[in-house]
Amino acid sequence: MAEVSDTGLALTESEQQWLQANPVVRFTGDPNWLPYEAFDSKGDYIGIVSEYLSVIAGMTGLEFDMSPSKTWTESTLKAKQGLVDVLSETDDSDLKSHLNFTVPYLSNPIIIAMHNRENYVEGITNIKHKRIALIKDYGYVSKIRRKYPDIKFVSVENIHDGLIAVSTGEVDALLCTLALCSYTIADLDLNNVRITGKTEFETKLALGVQKNLPELLSILNKAIKNMSKEQSQLIRDHWIRDKFADRTDYTLVYQVIIVAIVLLIFFAMWNRRMAQEIKLRSATEKELKSAEEVLRISHQRLSFHREHTPLGVIEWNTGFEVLDWNQAAENIFGYTKEEMQQPKGTERILPKSASEAVDDVWSSLLENKGGTRSRNENITKDGRTILCEWYNTPLVDPDGNVIGVASLVDDITERTLSEKMVWKQANFDLLTGLPNRNMFHDRLSHEMLRAERDKSTLALLLIDLDQFKEVNDTLGHDVGDELLKL
Repeated sequence: MAEVSDTGLALTESEQQWLQANPVVRFTGDPNWLPYEAFDSKGDYIGIVSEYLSVIAGMTGLEFDMSPSKTWTESTLKAKQGLVDVLSETDDSDLKSHLNFTVPYLSNPIIIAMHNRENYVEGITNIKHKRIALIKDYGYVSKIRRKYPDIKFVSVENIHDGLIAVSTGEVDALLCTLALCSYTIADLDLNNVRITGKTEFETKLALGVQKNLPELLSILNKAIKNMSKEQSQLIRDHWIRDKFADRTDYTLVYQVIIVAIVLLIFFAMWNRRMAQEIKLRSATEKELKSAEEVLRISHQRLSFHREHTPLGVIEWNTGFEVLDWNQAAENIFGYTKEEMQQPKGTERILPKSASEAVDDVWSSLLENKGGTRSRNENITKDGRTILCEWYNTPLVDPDGNVIGVASLVDDITERTLSEKMVWKQANFDLLTGLPNRNMFHDRLSHEMLRAERDKSTLALLLIDLDQFKEVNDTLGHDVGDELLKL
């Protein structure tokens, strides 16, 4: 006789005794089959089936001891080996040789998922020539294979692999349950995959119970049948409608918010950077203008000095050819810059007697041995021979290579003649042209030092003209001067 237990179910005496003796039952399910069921990263069991079990536990007082698995194949193996008492499975499972199944508590159609470029299809027959994927070891798979033996189905490990294969074009279609497919498409955010048709198959969720536990099977059946339609609908809505809608809506909102924040941060950073760059650019431009003005003034002064200096300013390349030639150089030699830049222009100002000395100076400059100062004769355009003083400096690049020579030249012809005249006037008598007292003292000092150095004898001869005054007094100074010149 059945009795109503404390849980509200009409249980037989043997069922009540079994419950008292076995309050905990071992359970496992599919680790990756949301919204139906899954084990999360913490090992907690979640999904539609989880909430059904919570209702059943409340009705019966049973405690379900969860045994997490990594794959569905591992879960079915546990059931076959008797490591669990109850397995969440469909009532058309191939495990009926190991398990007895409760009455179904949830049904769901098997649909066709394809790329969103595909049109609606009536059923499997319309796509039998395509590559169709089935999820390995799922209960409804054997029914589909038996009805369509000529189709070479592709096996995938789980729903994720199947939908990704459709998205990437690895397969053309995937057959799976409506709720599972809809939930996973949203979860993976697959915008290029959609449900394109419905098959003639459906799957019904039930609980598989070990065959040696008939009391447990009976208790679970009574609990499932005692569950109201309202309870079942709330559970389905929670996971199929609410979860799916919330996930889609809030994901979109979050994406919009994140994009907006990123854009705001980007524009703020961009504006700040632009402000800094503008400030830096303004300061740089100001400094550049100031430097350019200083450079312009300096260049202007240099050009002024170059054009107005009395010294000739000449720039040569390494081939001893004129690159630049200022006005003073033209005044000294008589040749214009254009004339000097003609072939063999340099030879016009060099006498043959100076060629060897000039070659030595030029070689020293090209070897970058430092600047030189030299004096040599040059020839002007009108054929005059002049004496010039040259100051030469090698021009080098950043690597120290000589790339040319800069020269300053001064015509010292008149100055040299003046210096010679002054020296002659200081050391020779203007009347007789003979060395004067200054020259006498200079030569005497020199000879005395040499005699002392050589330990030799020095003789000094003095000649005096007696009565020379009488010549000047009687015949006049002009006659006296002529006499001295004799």
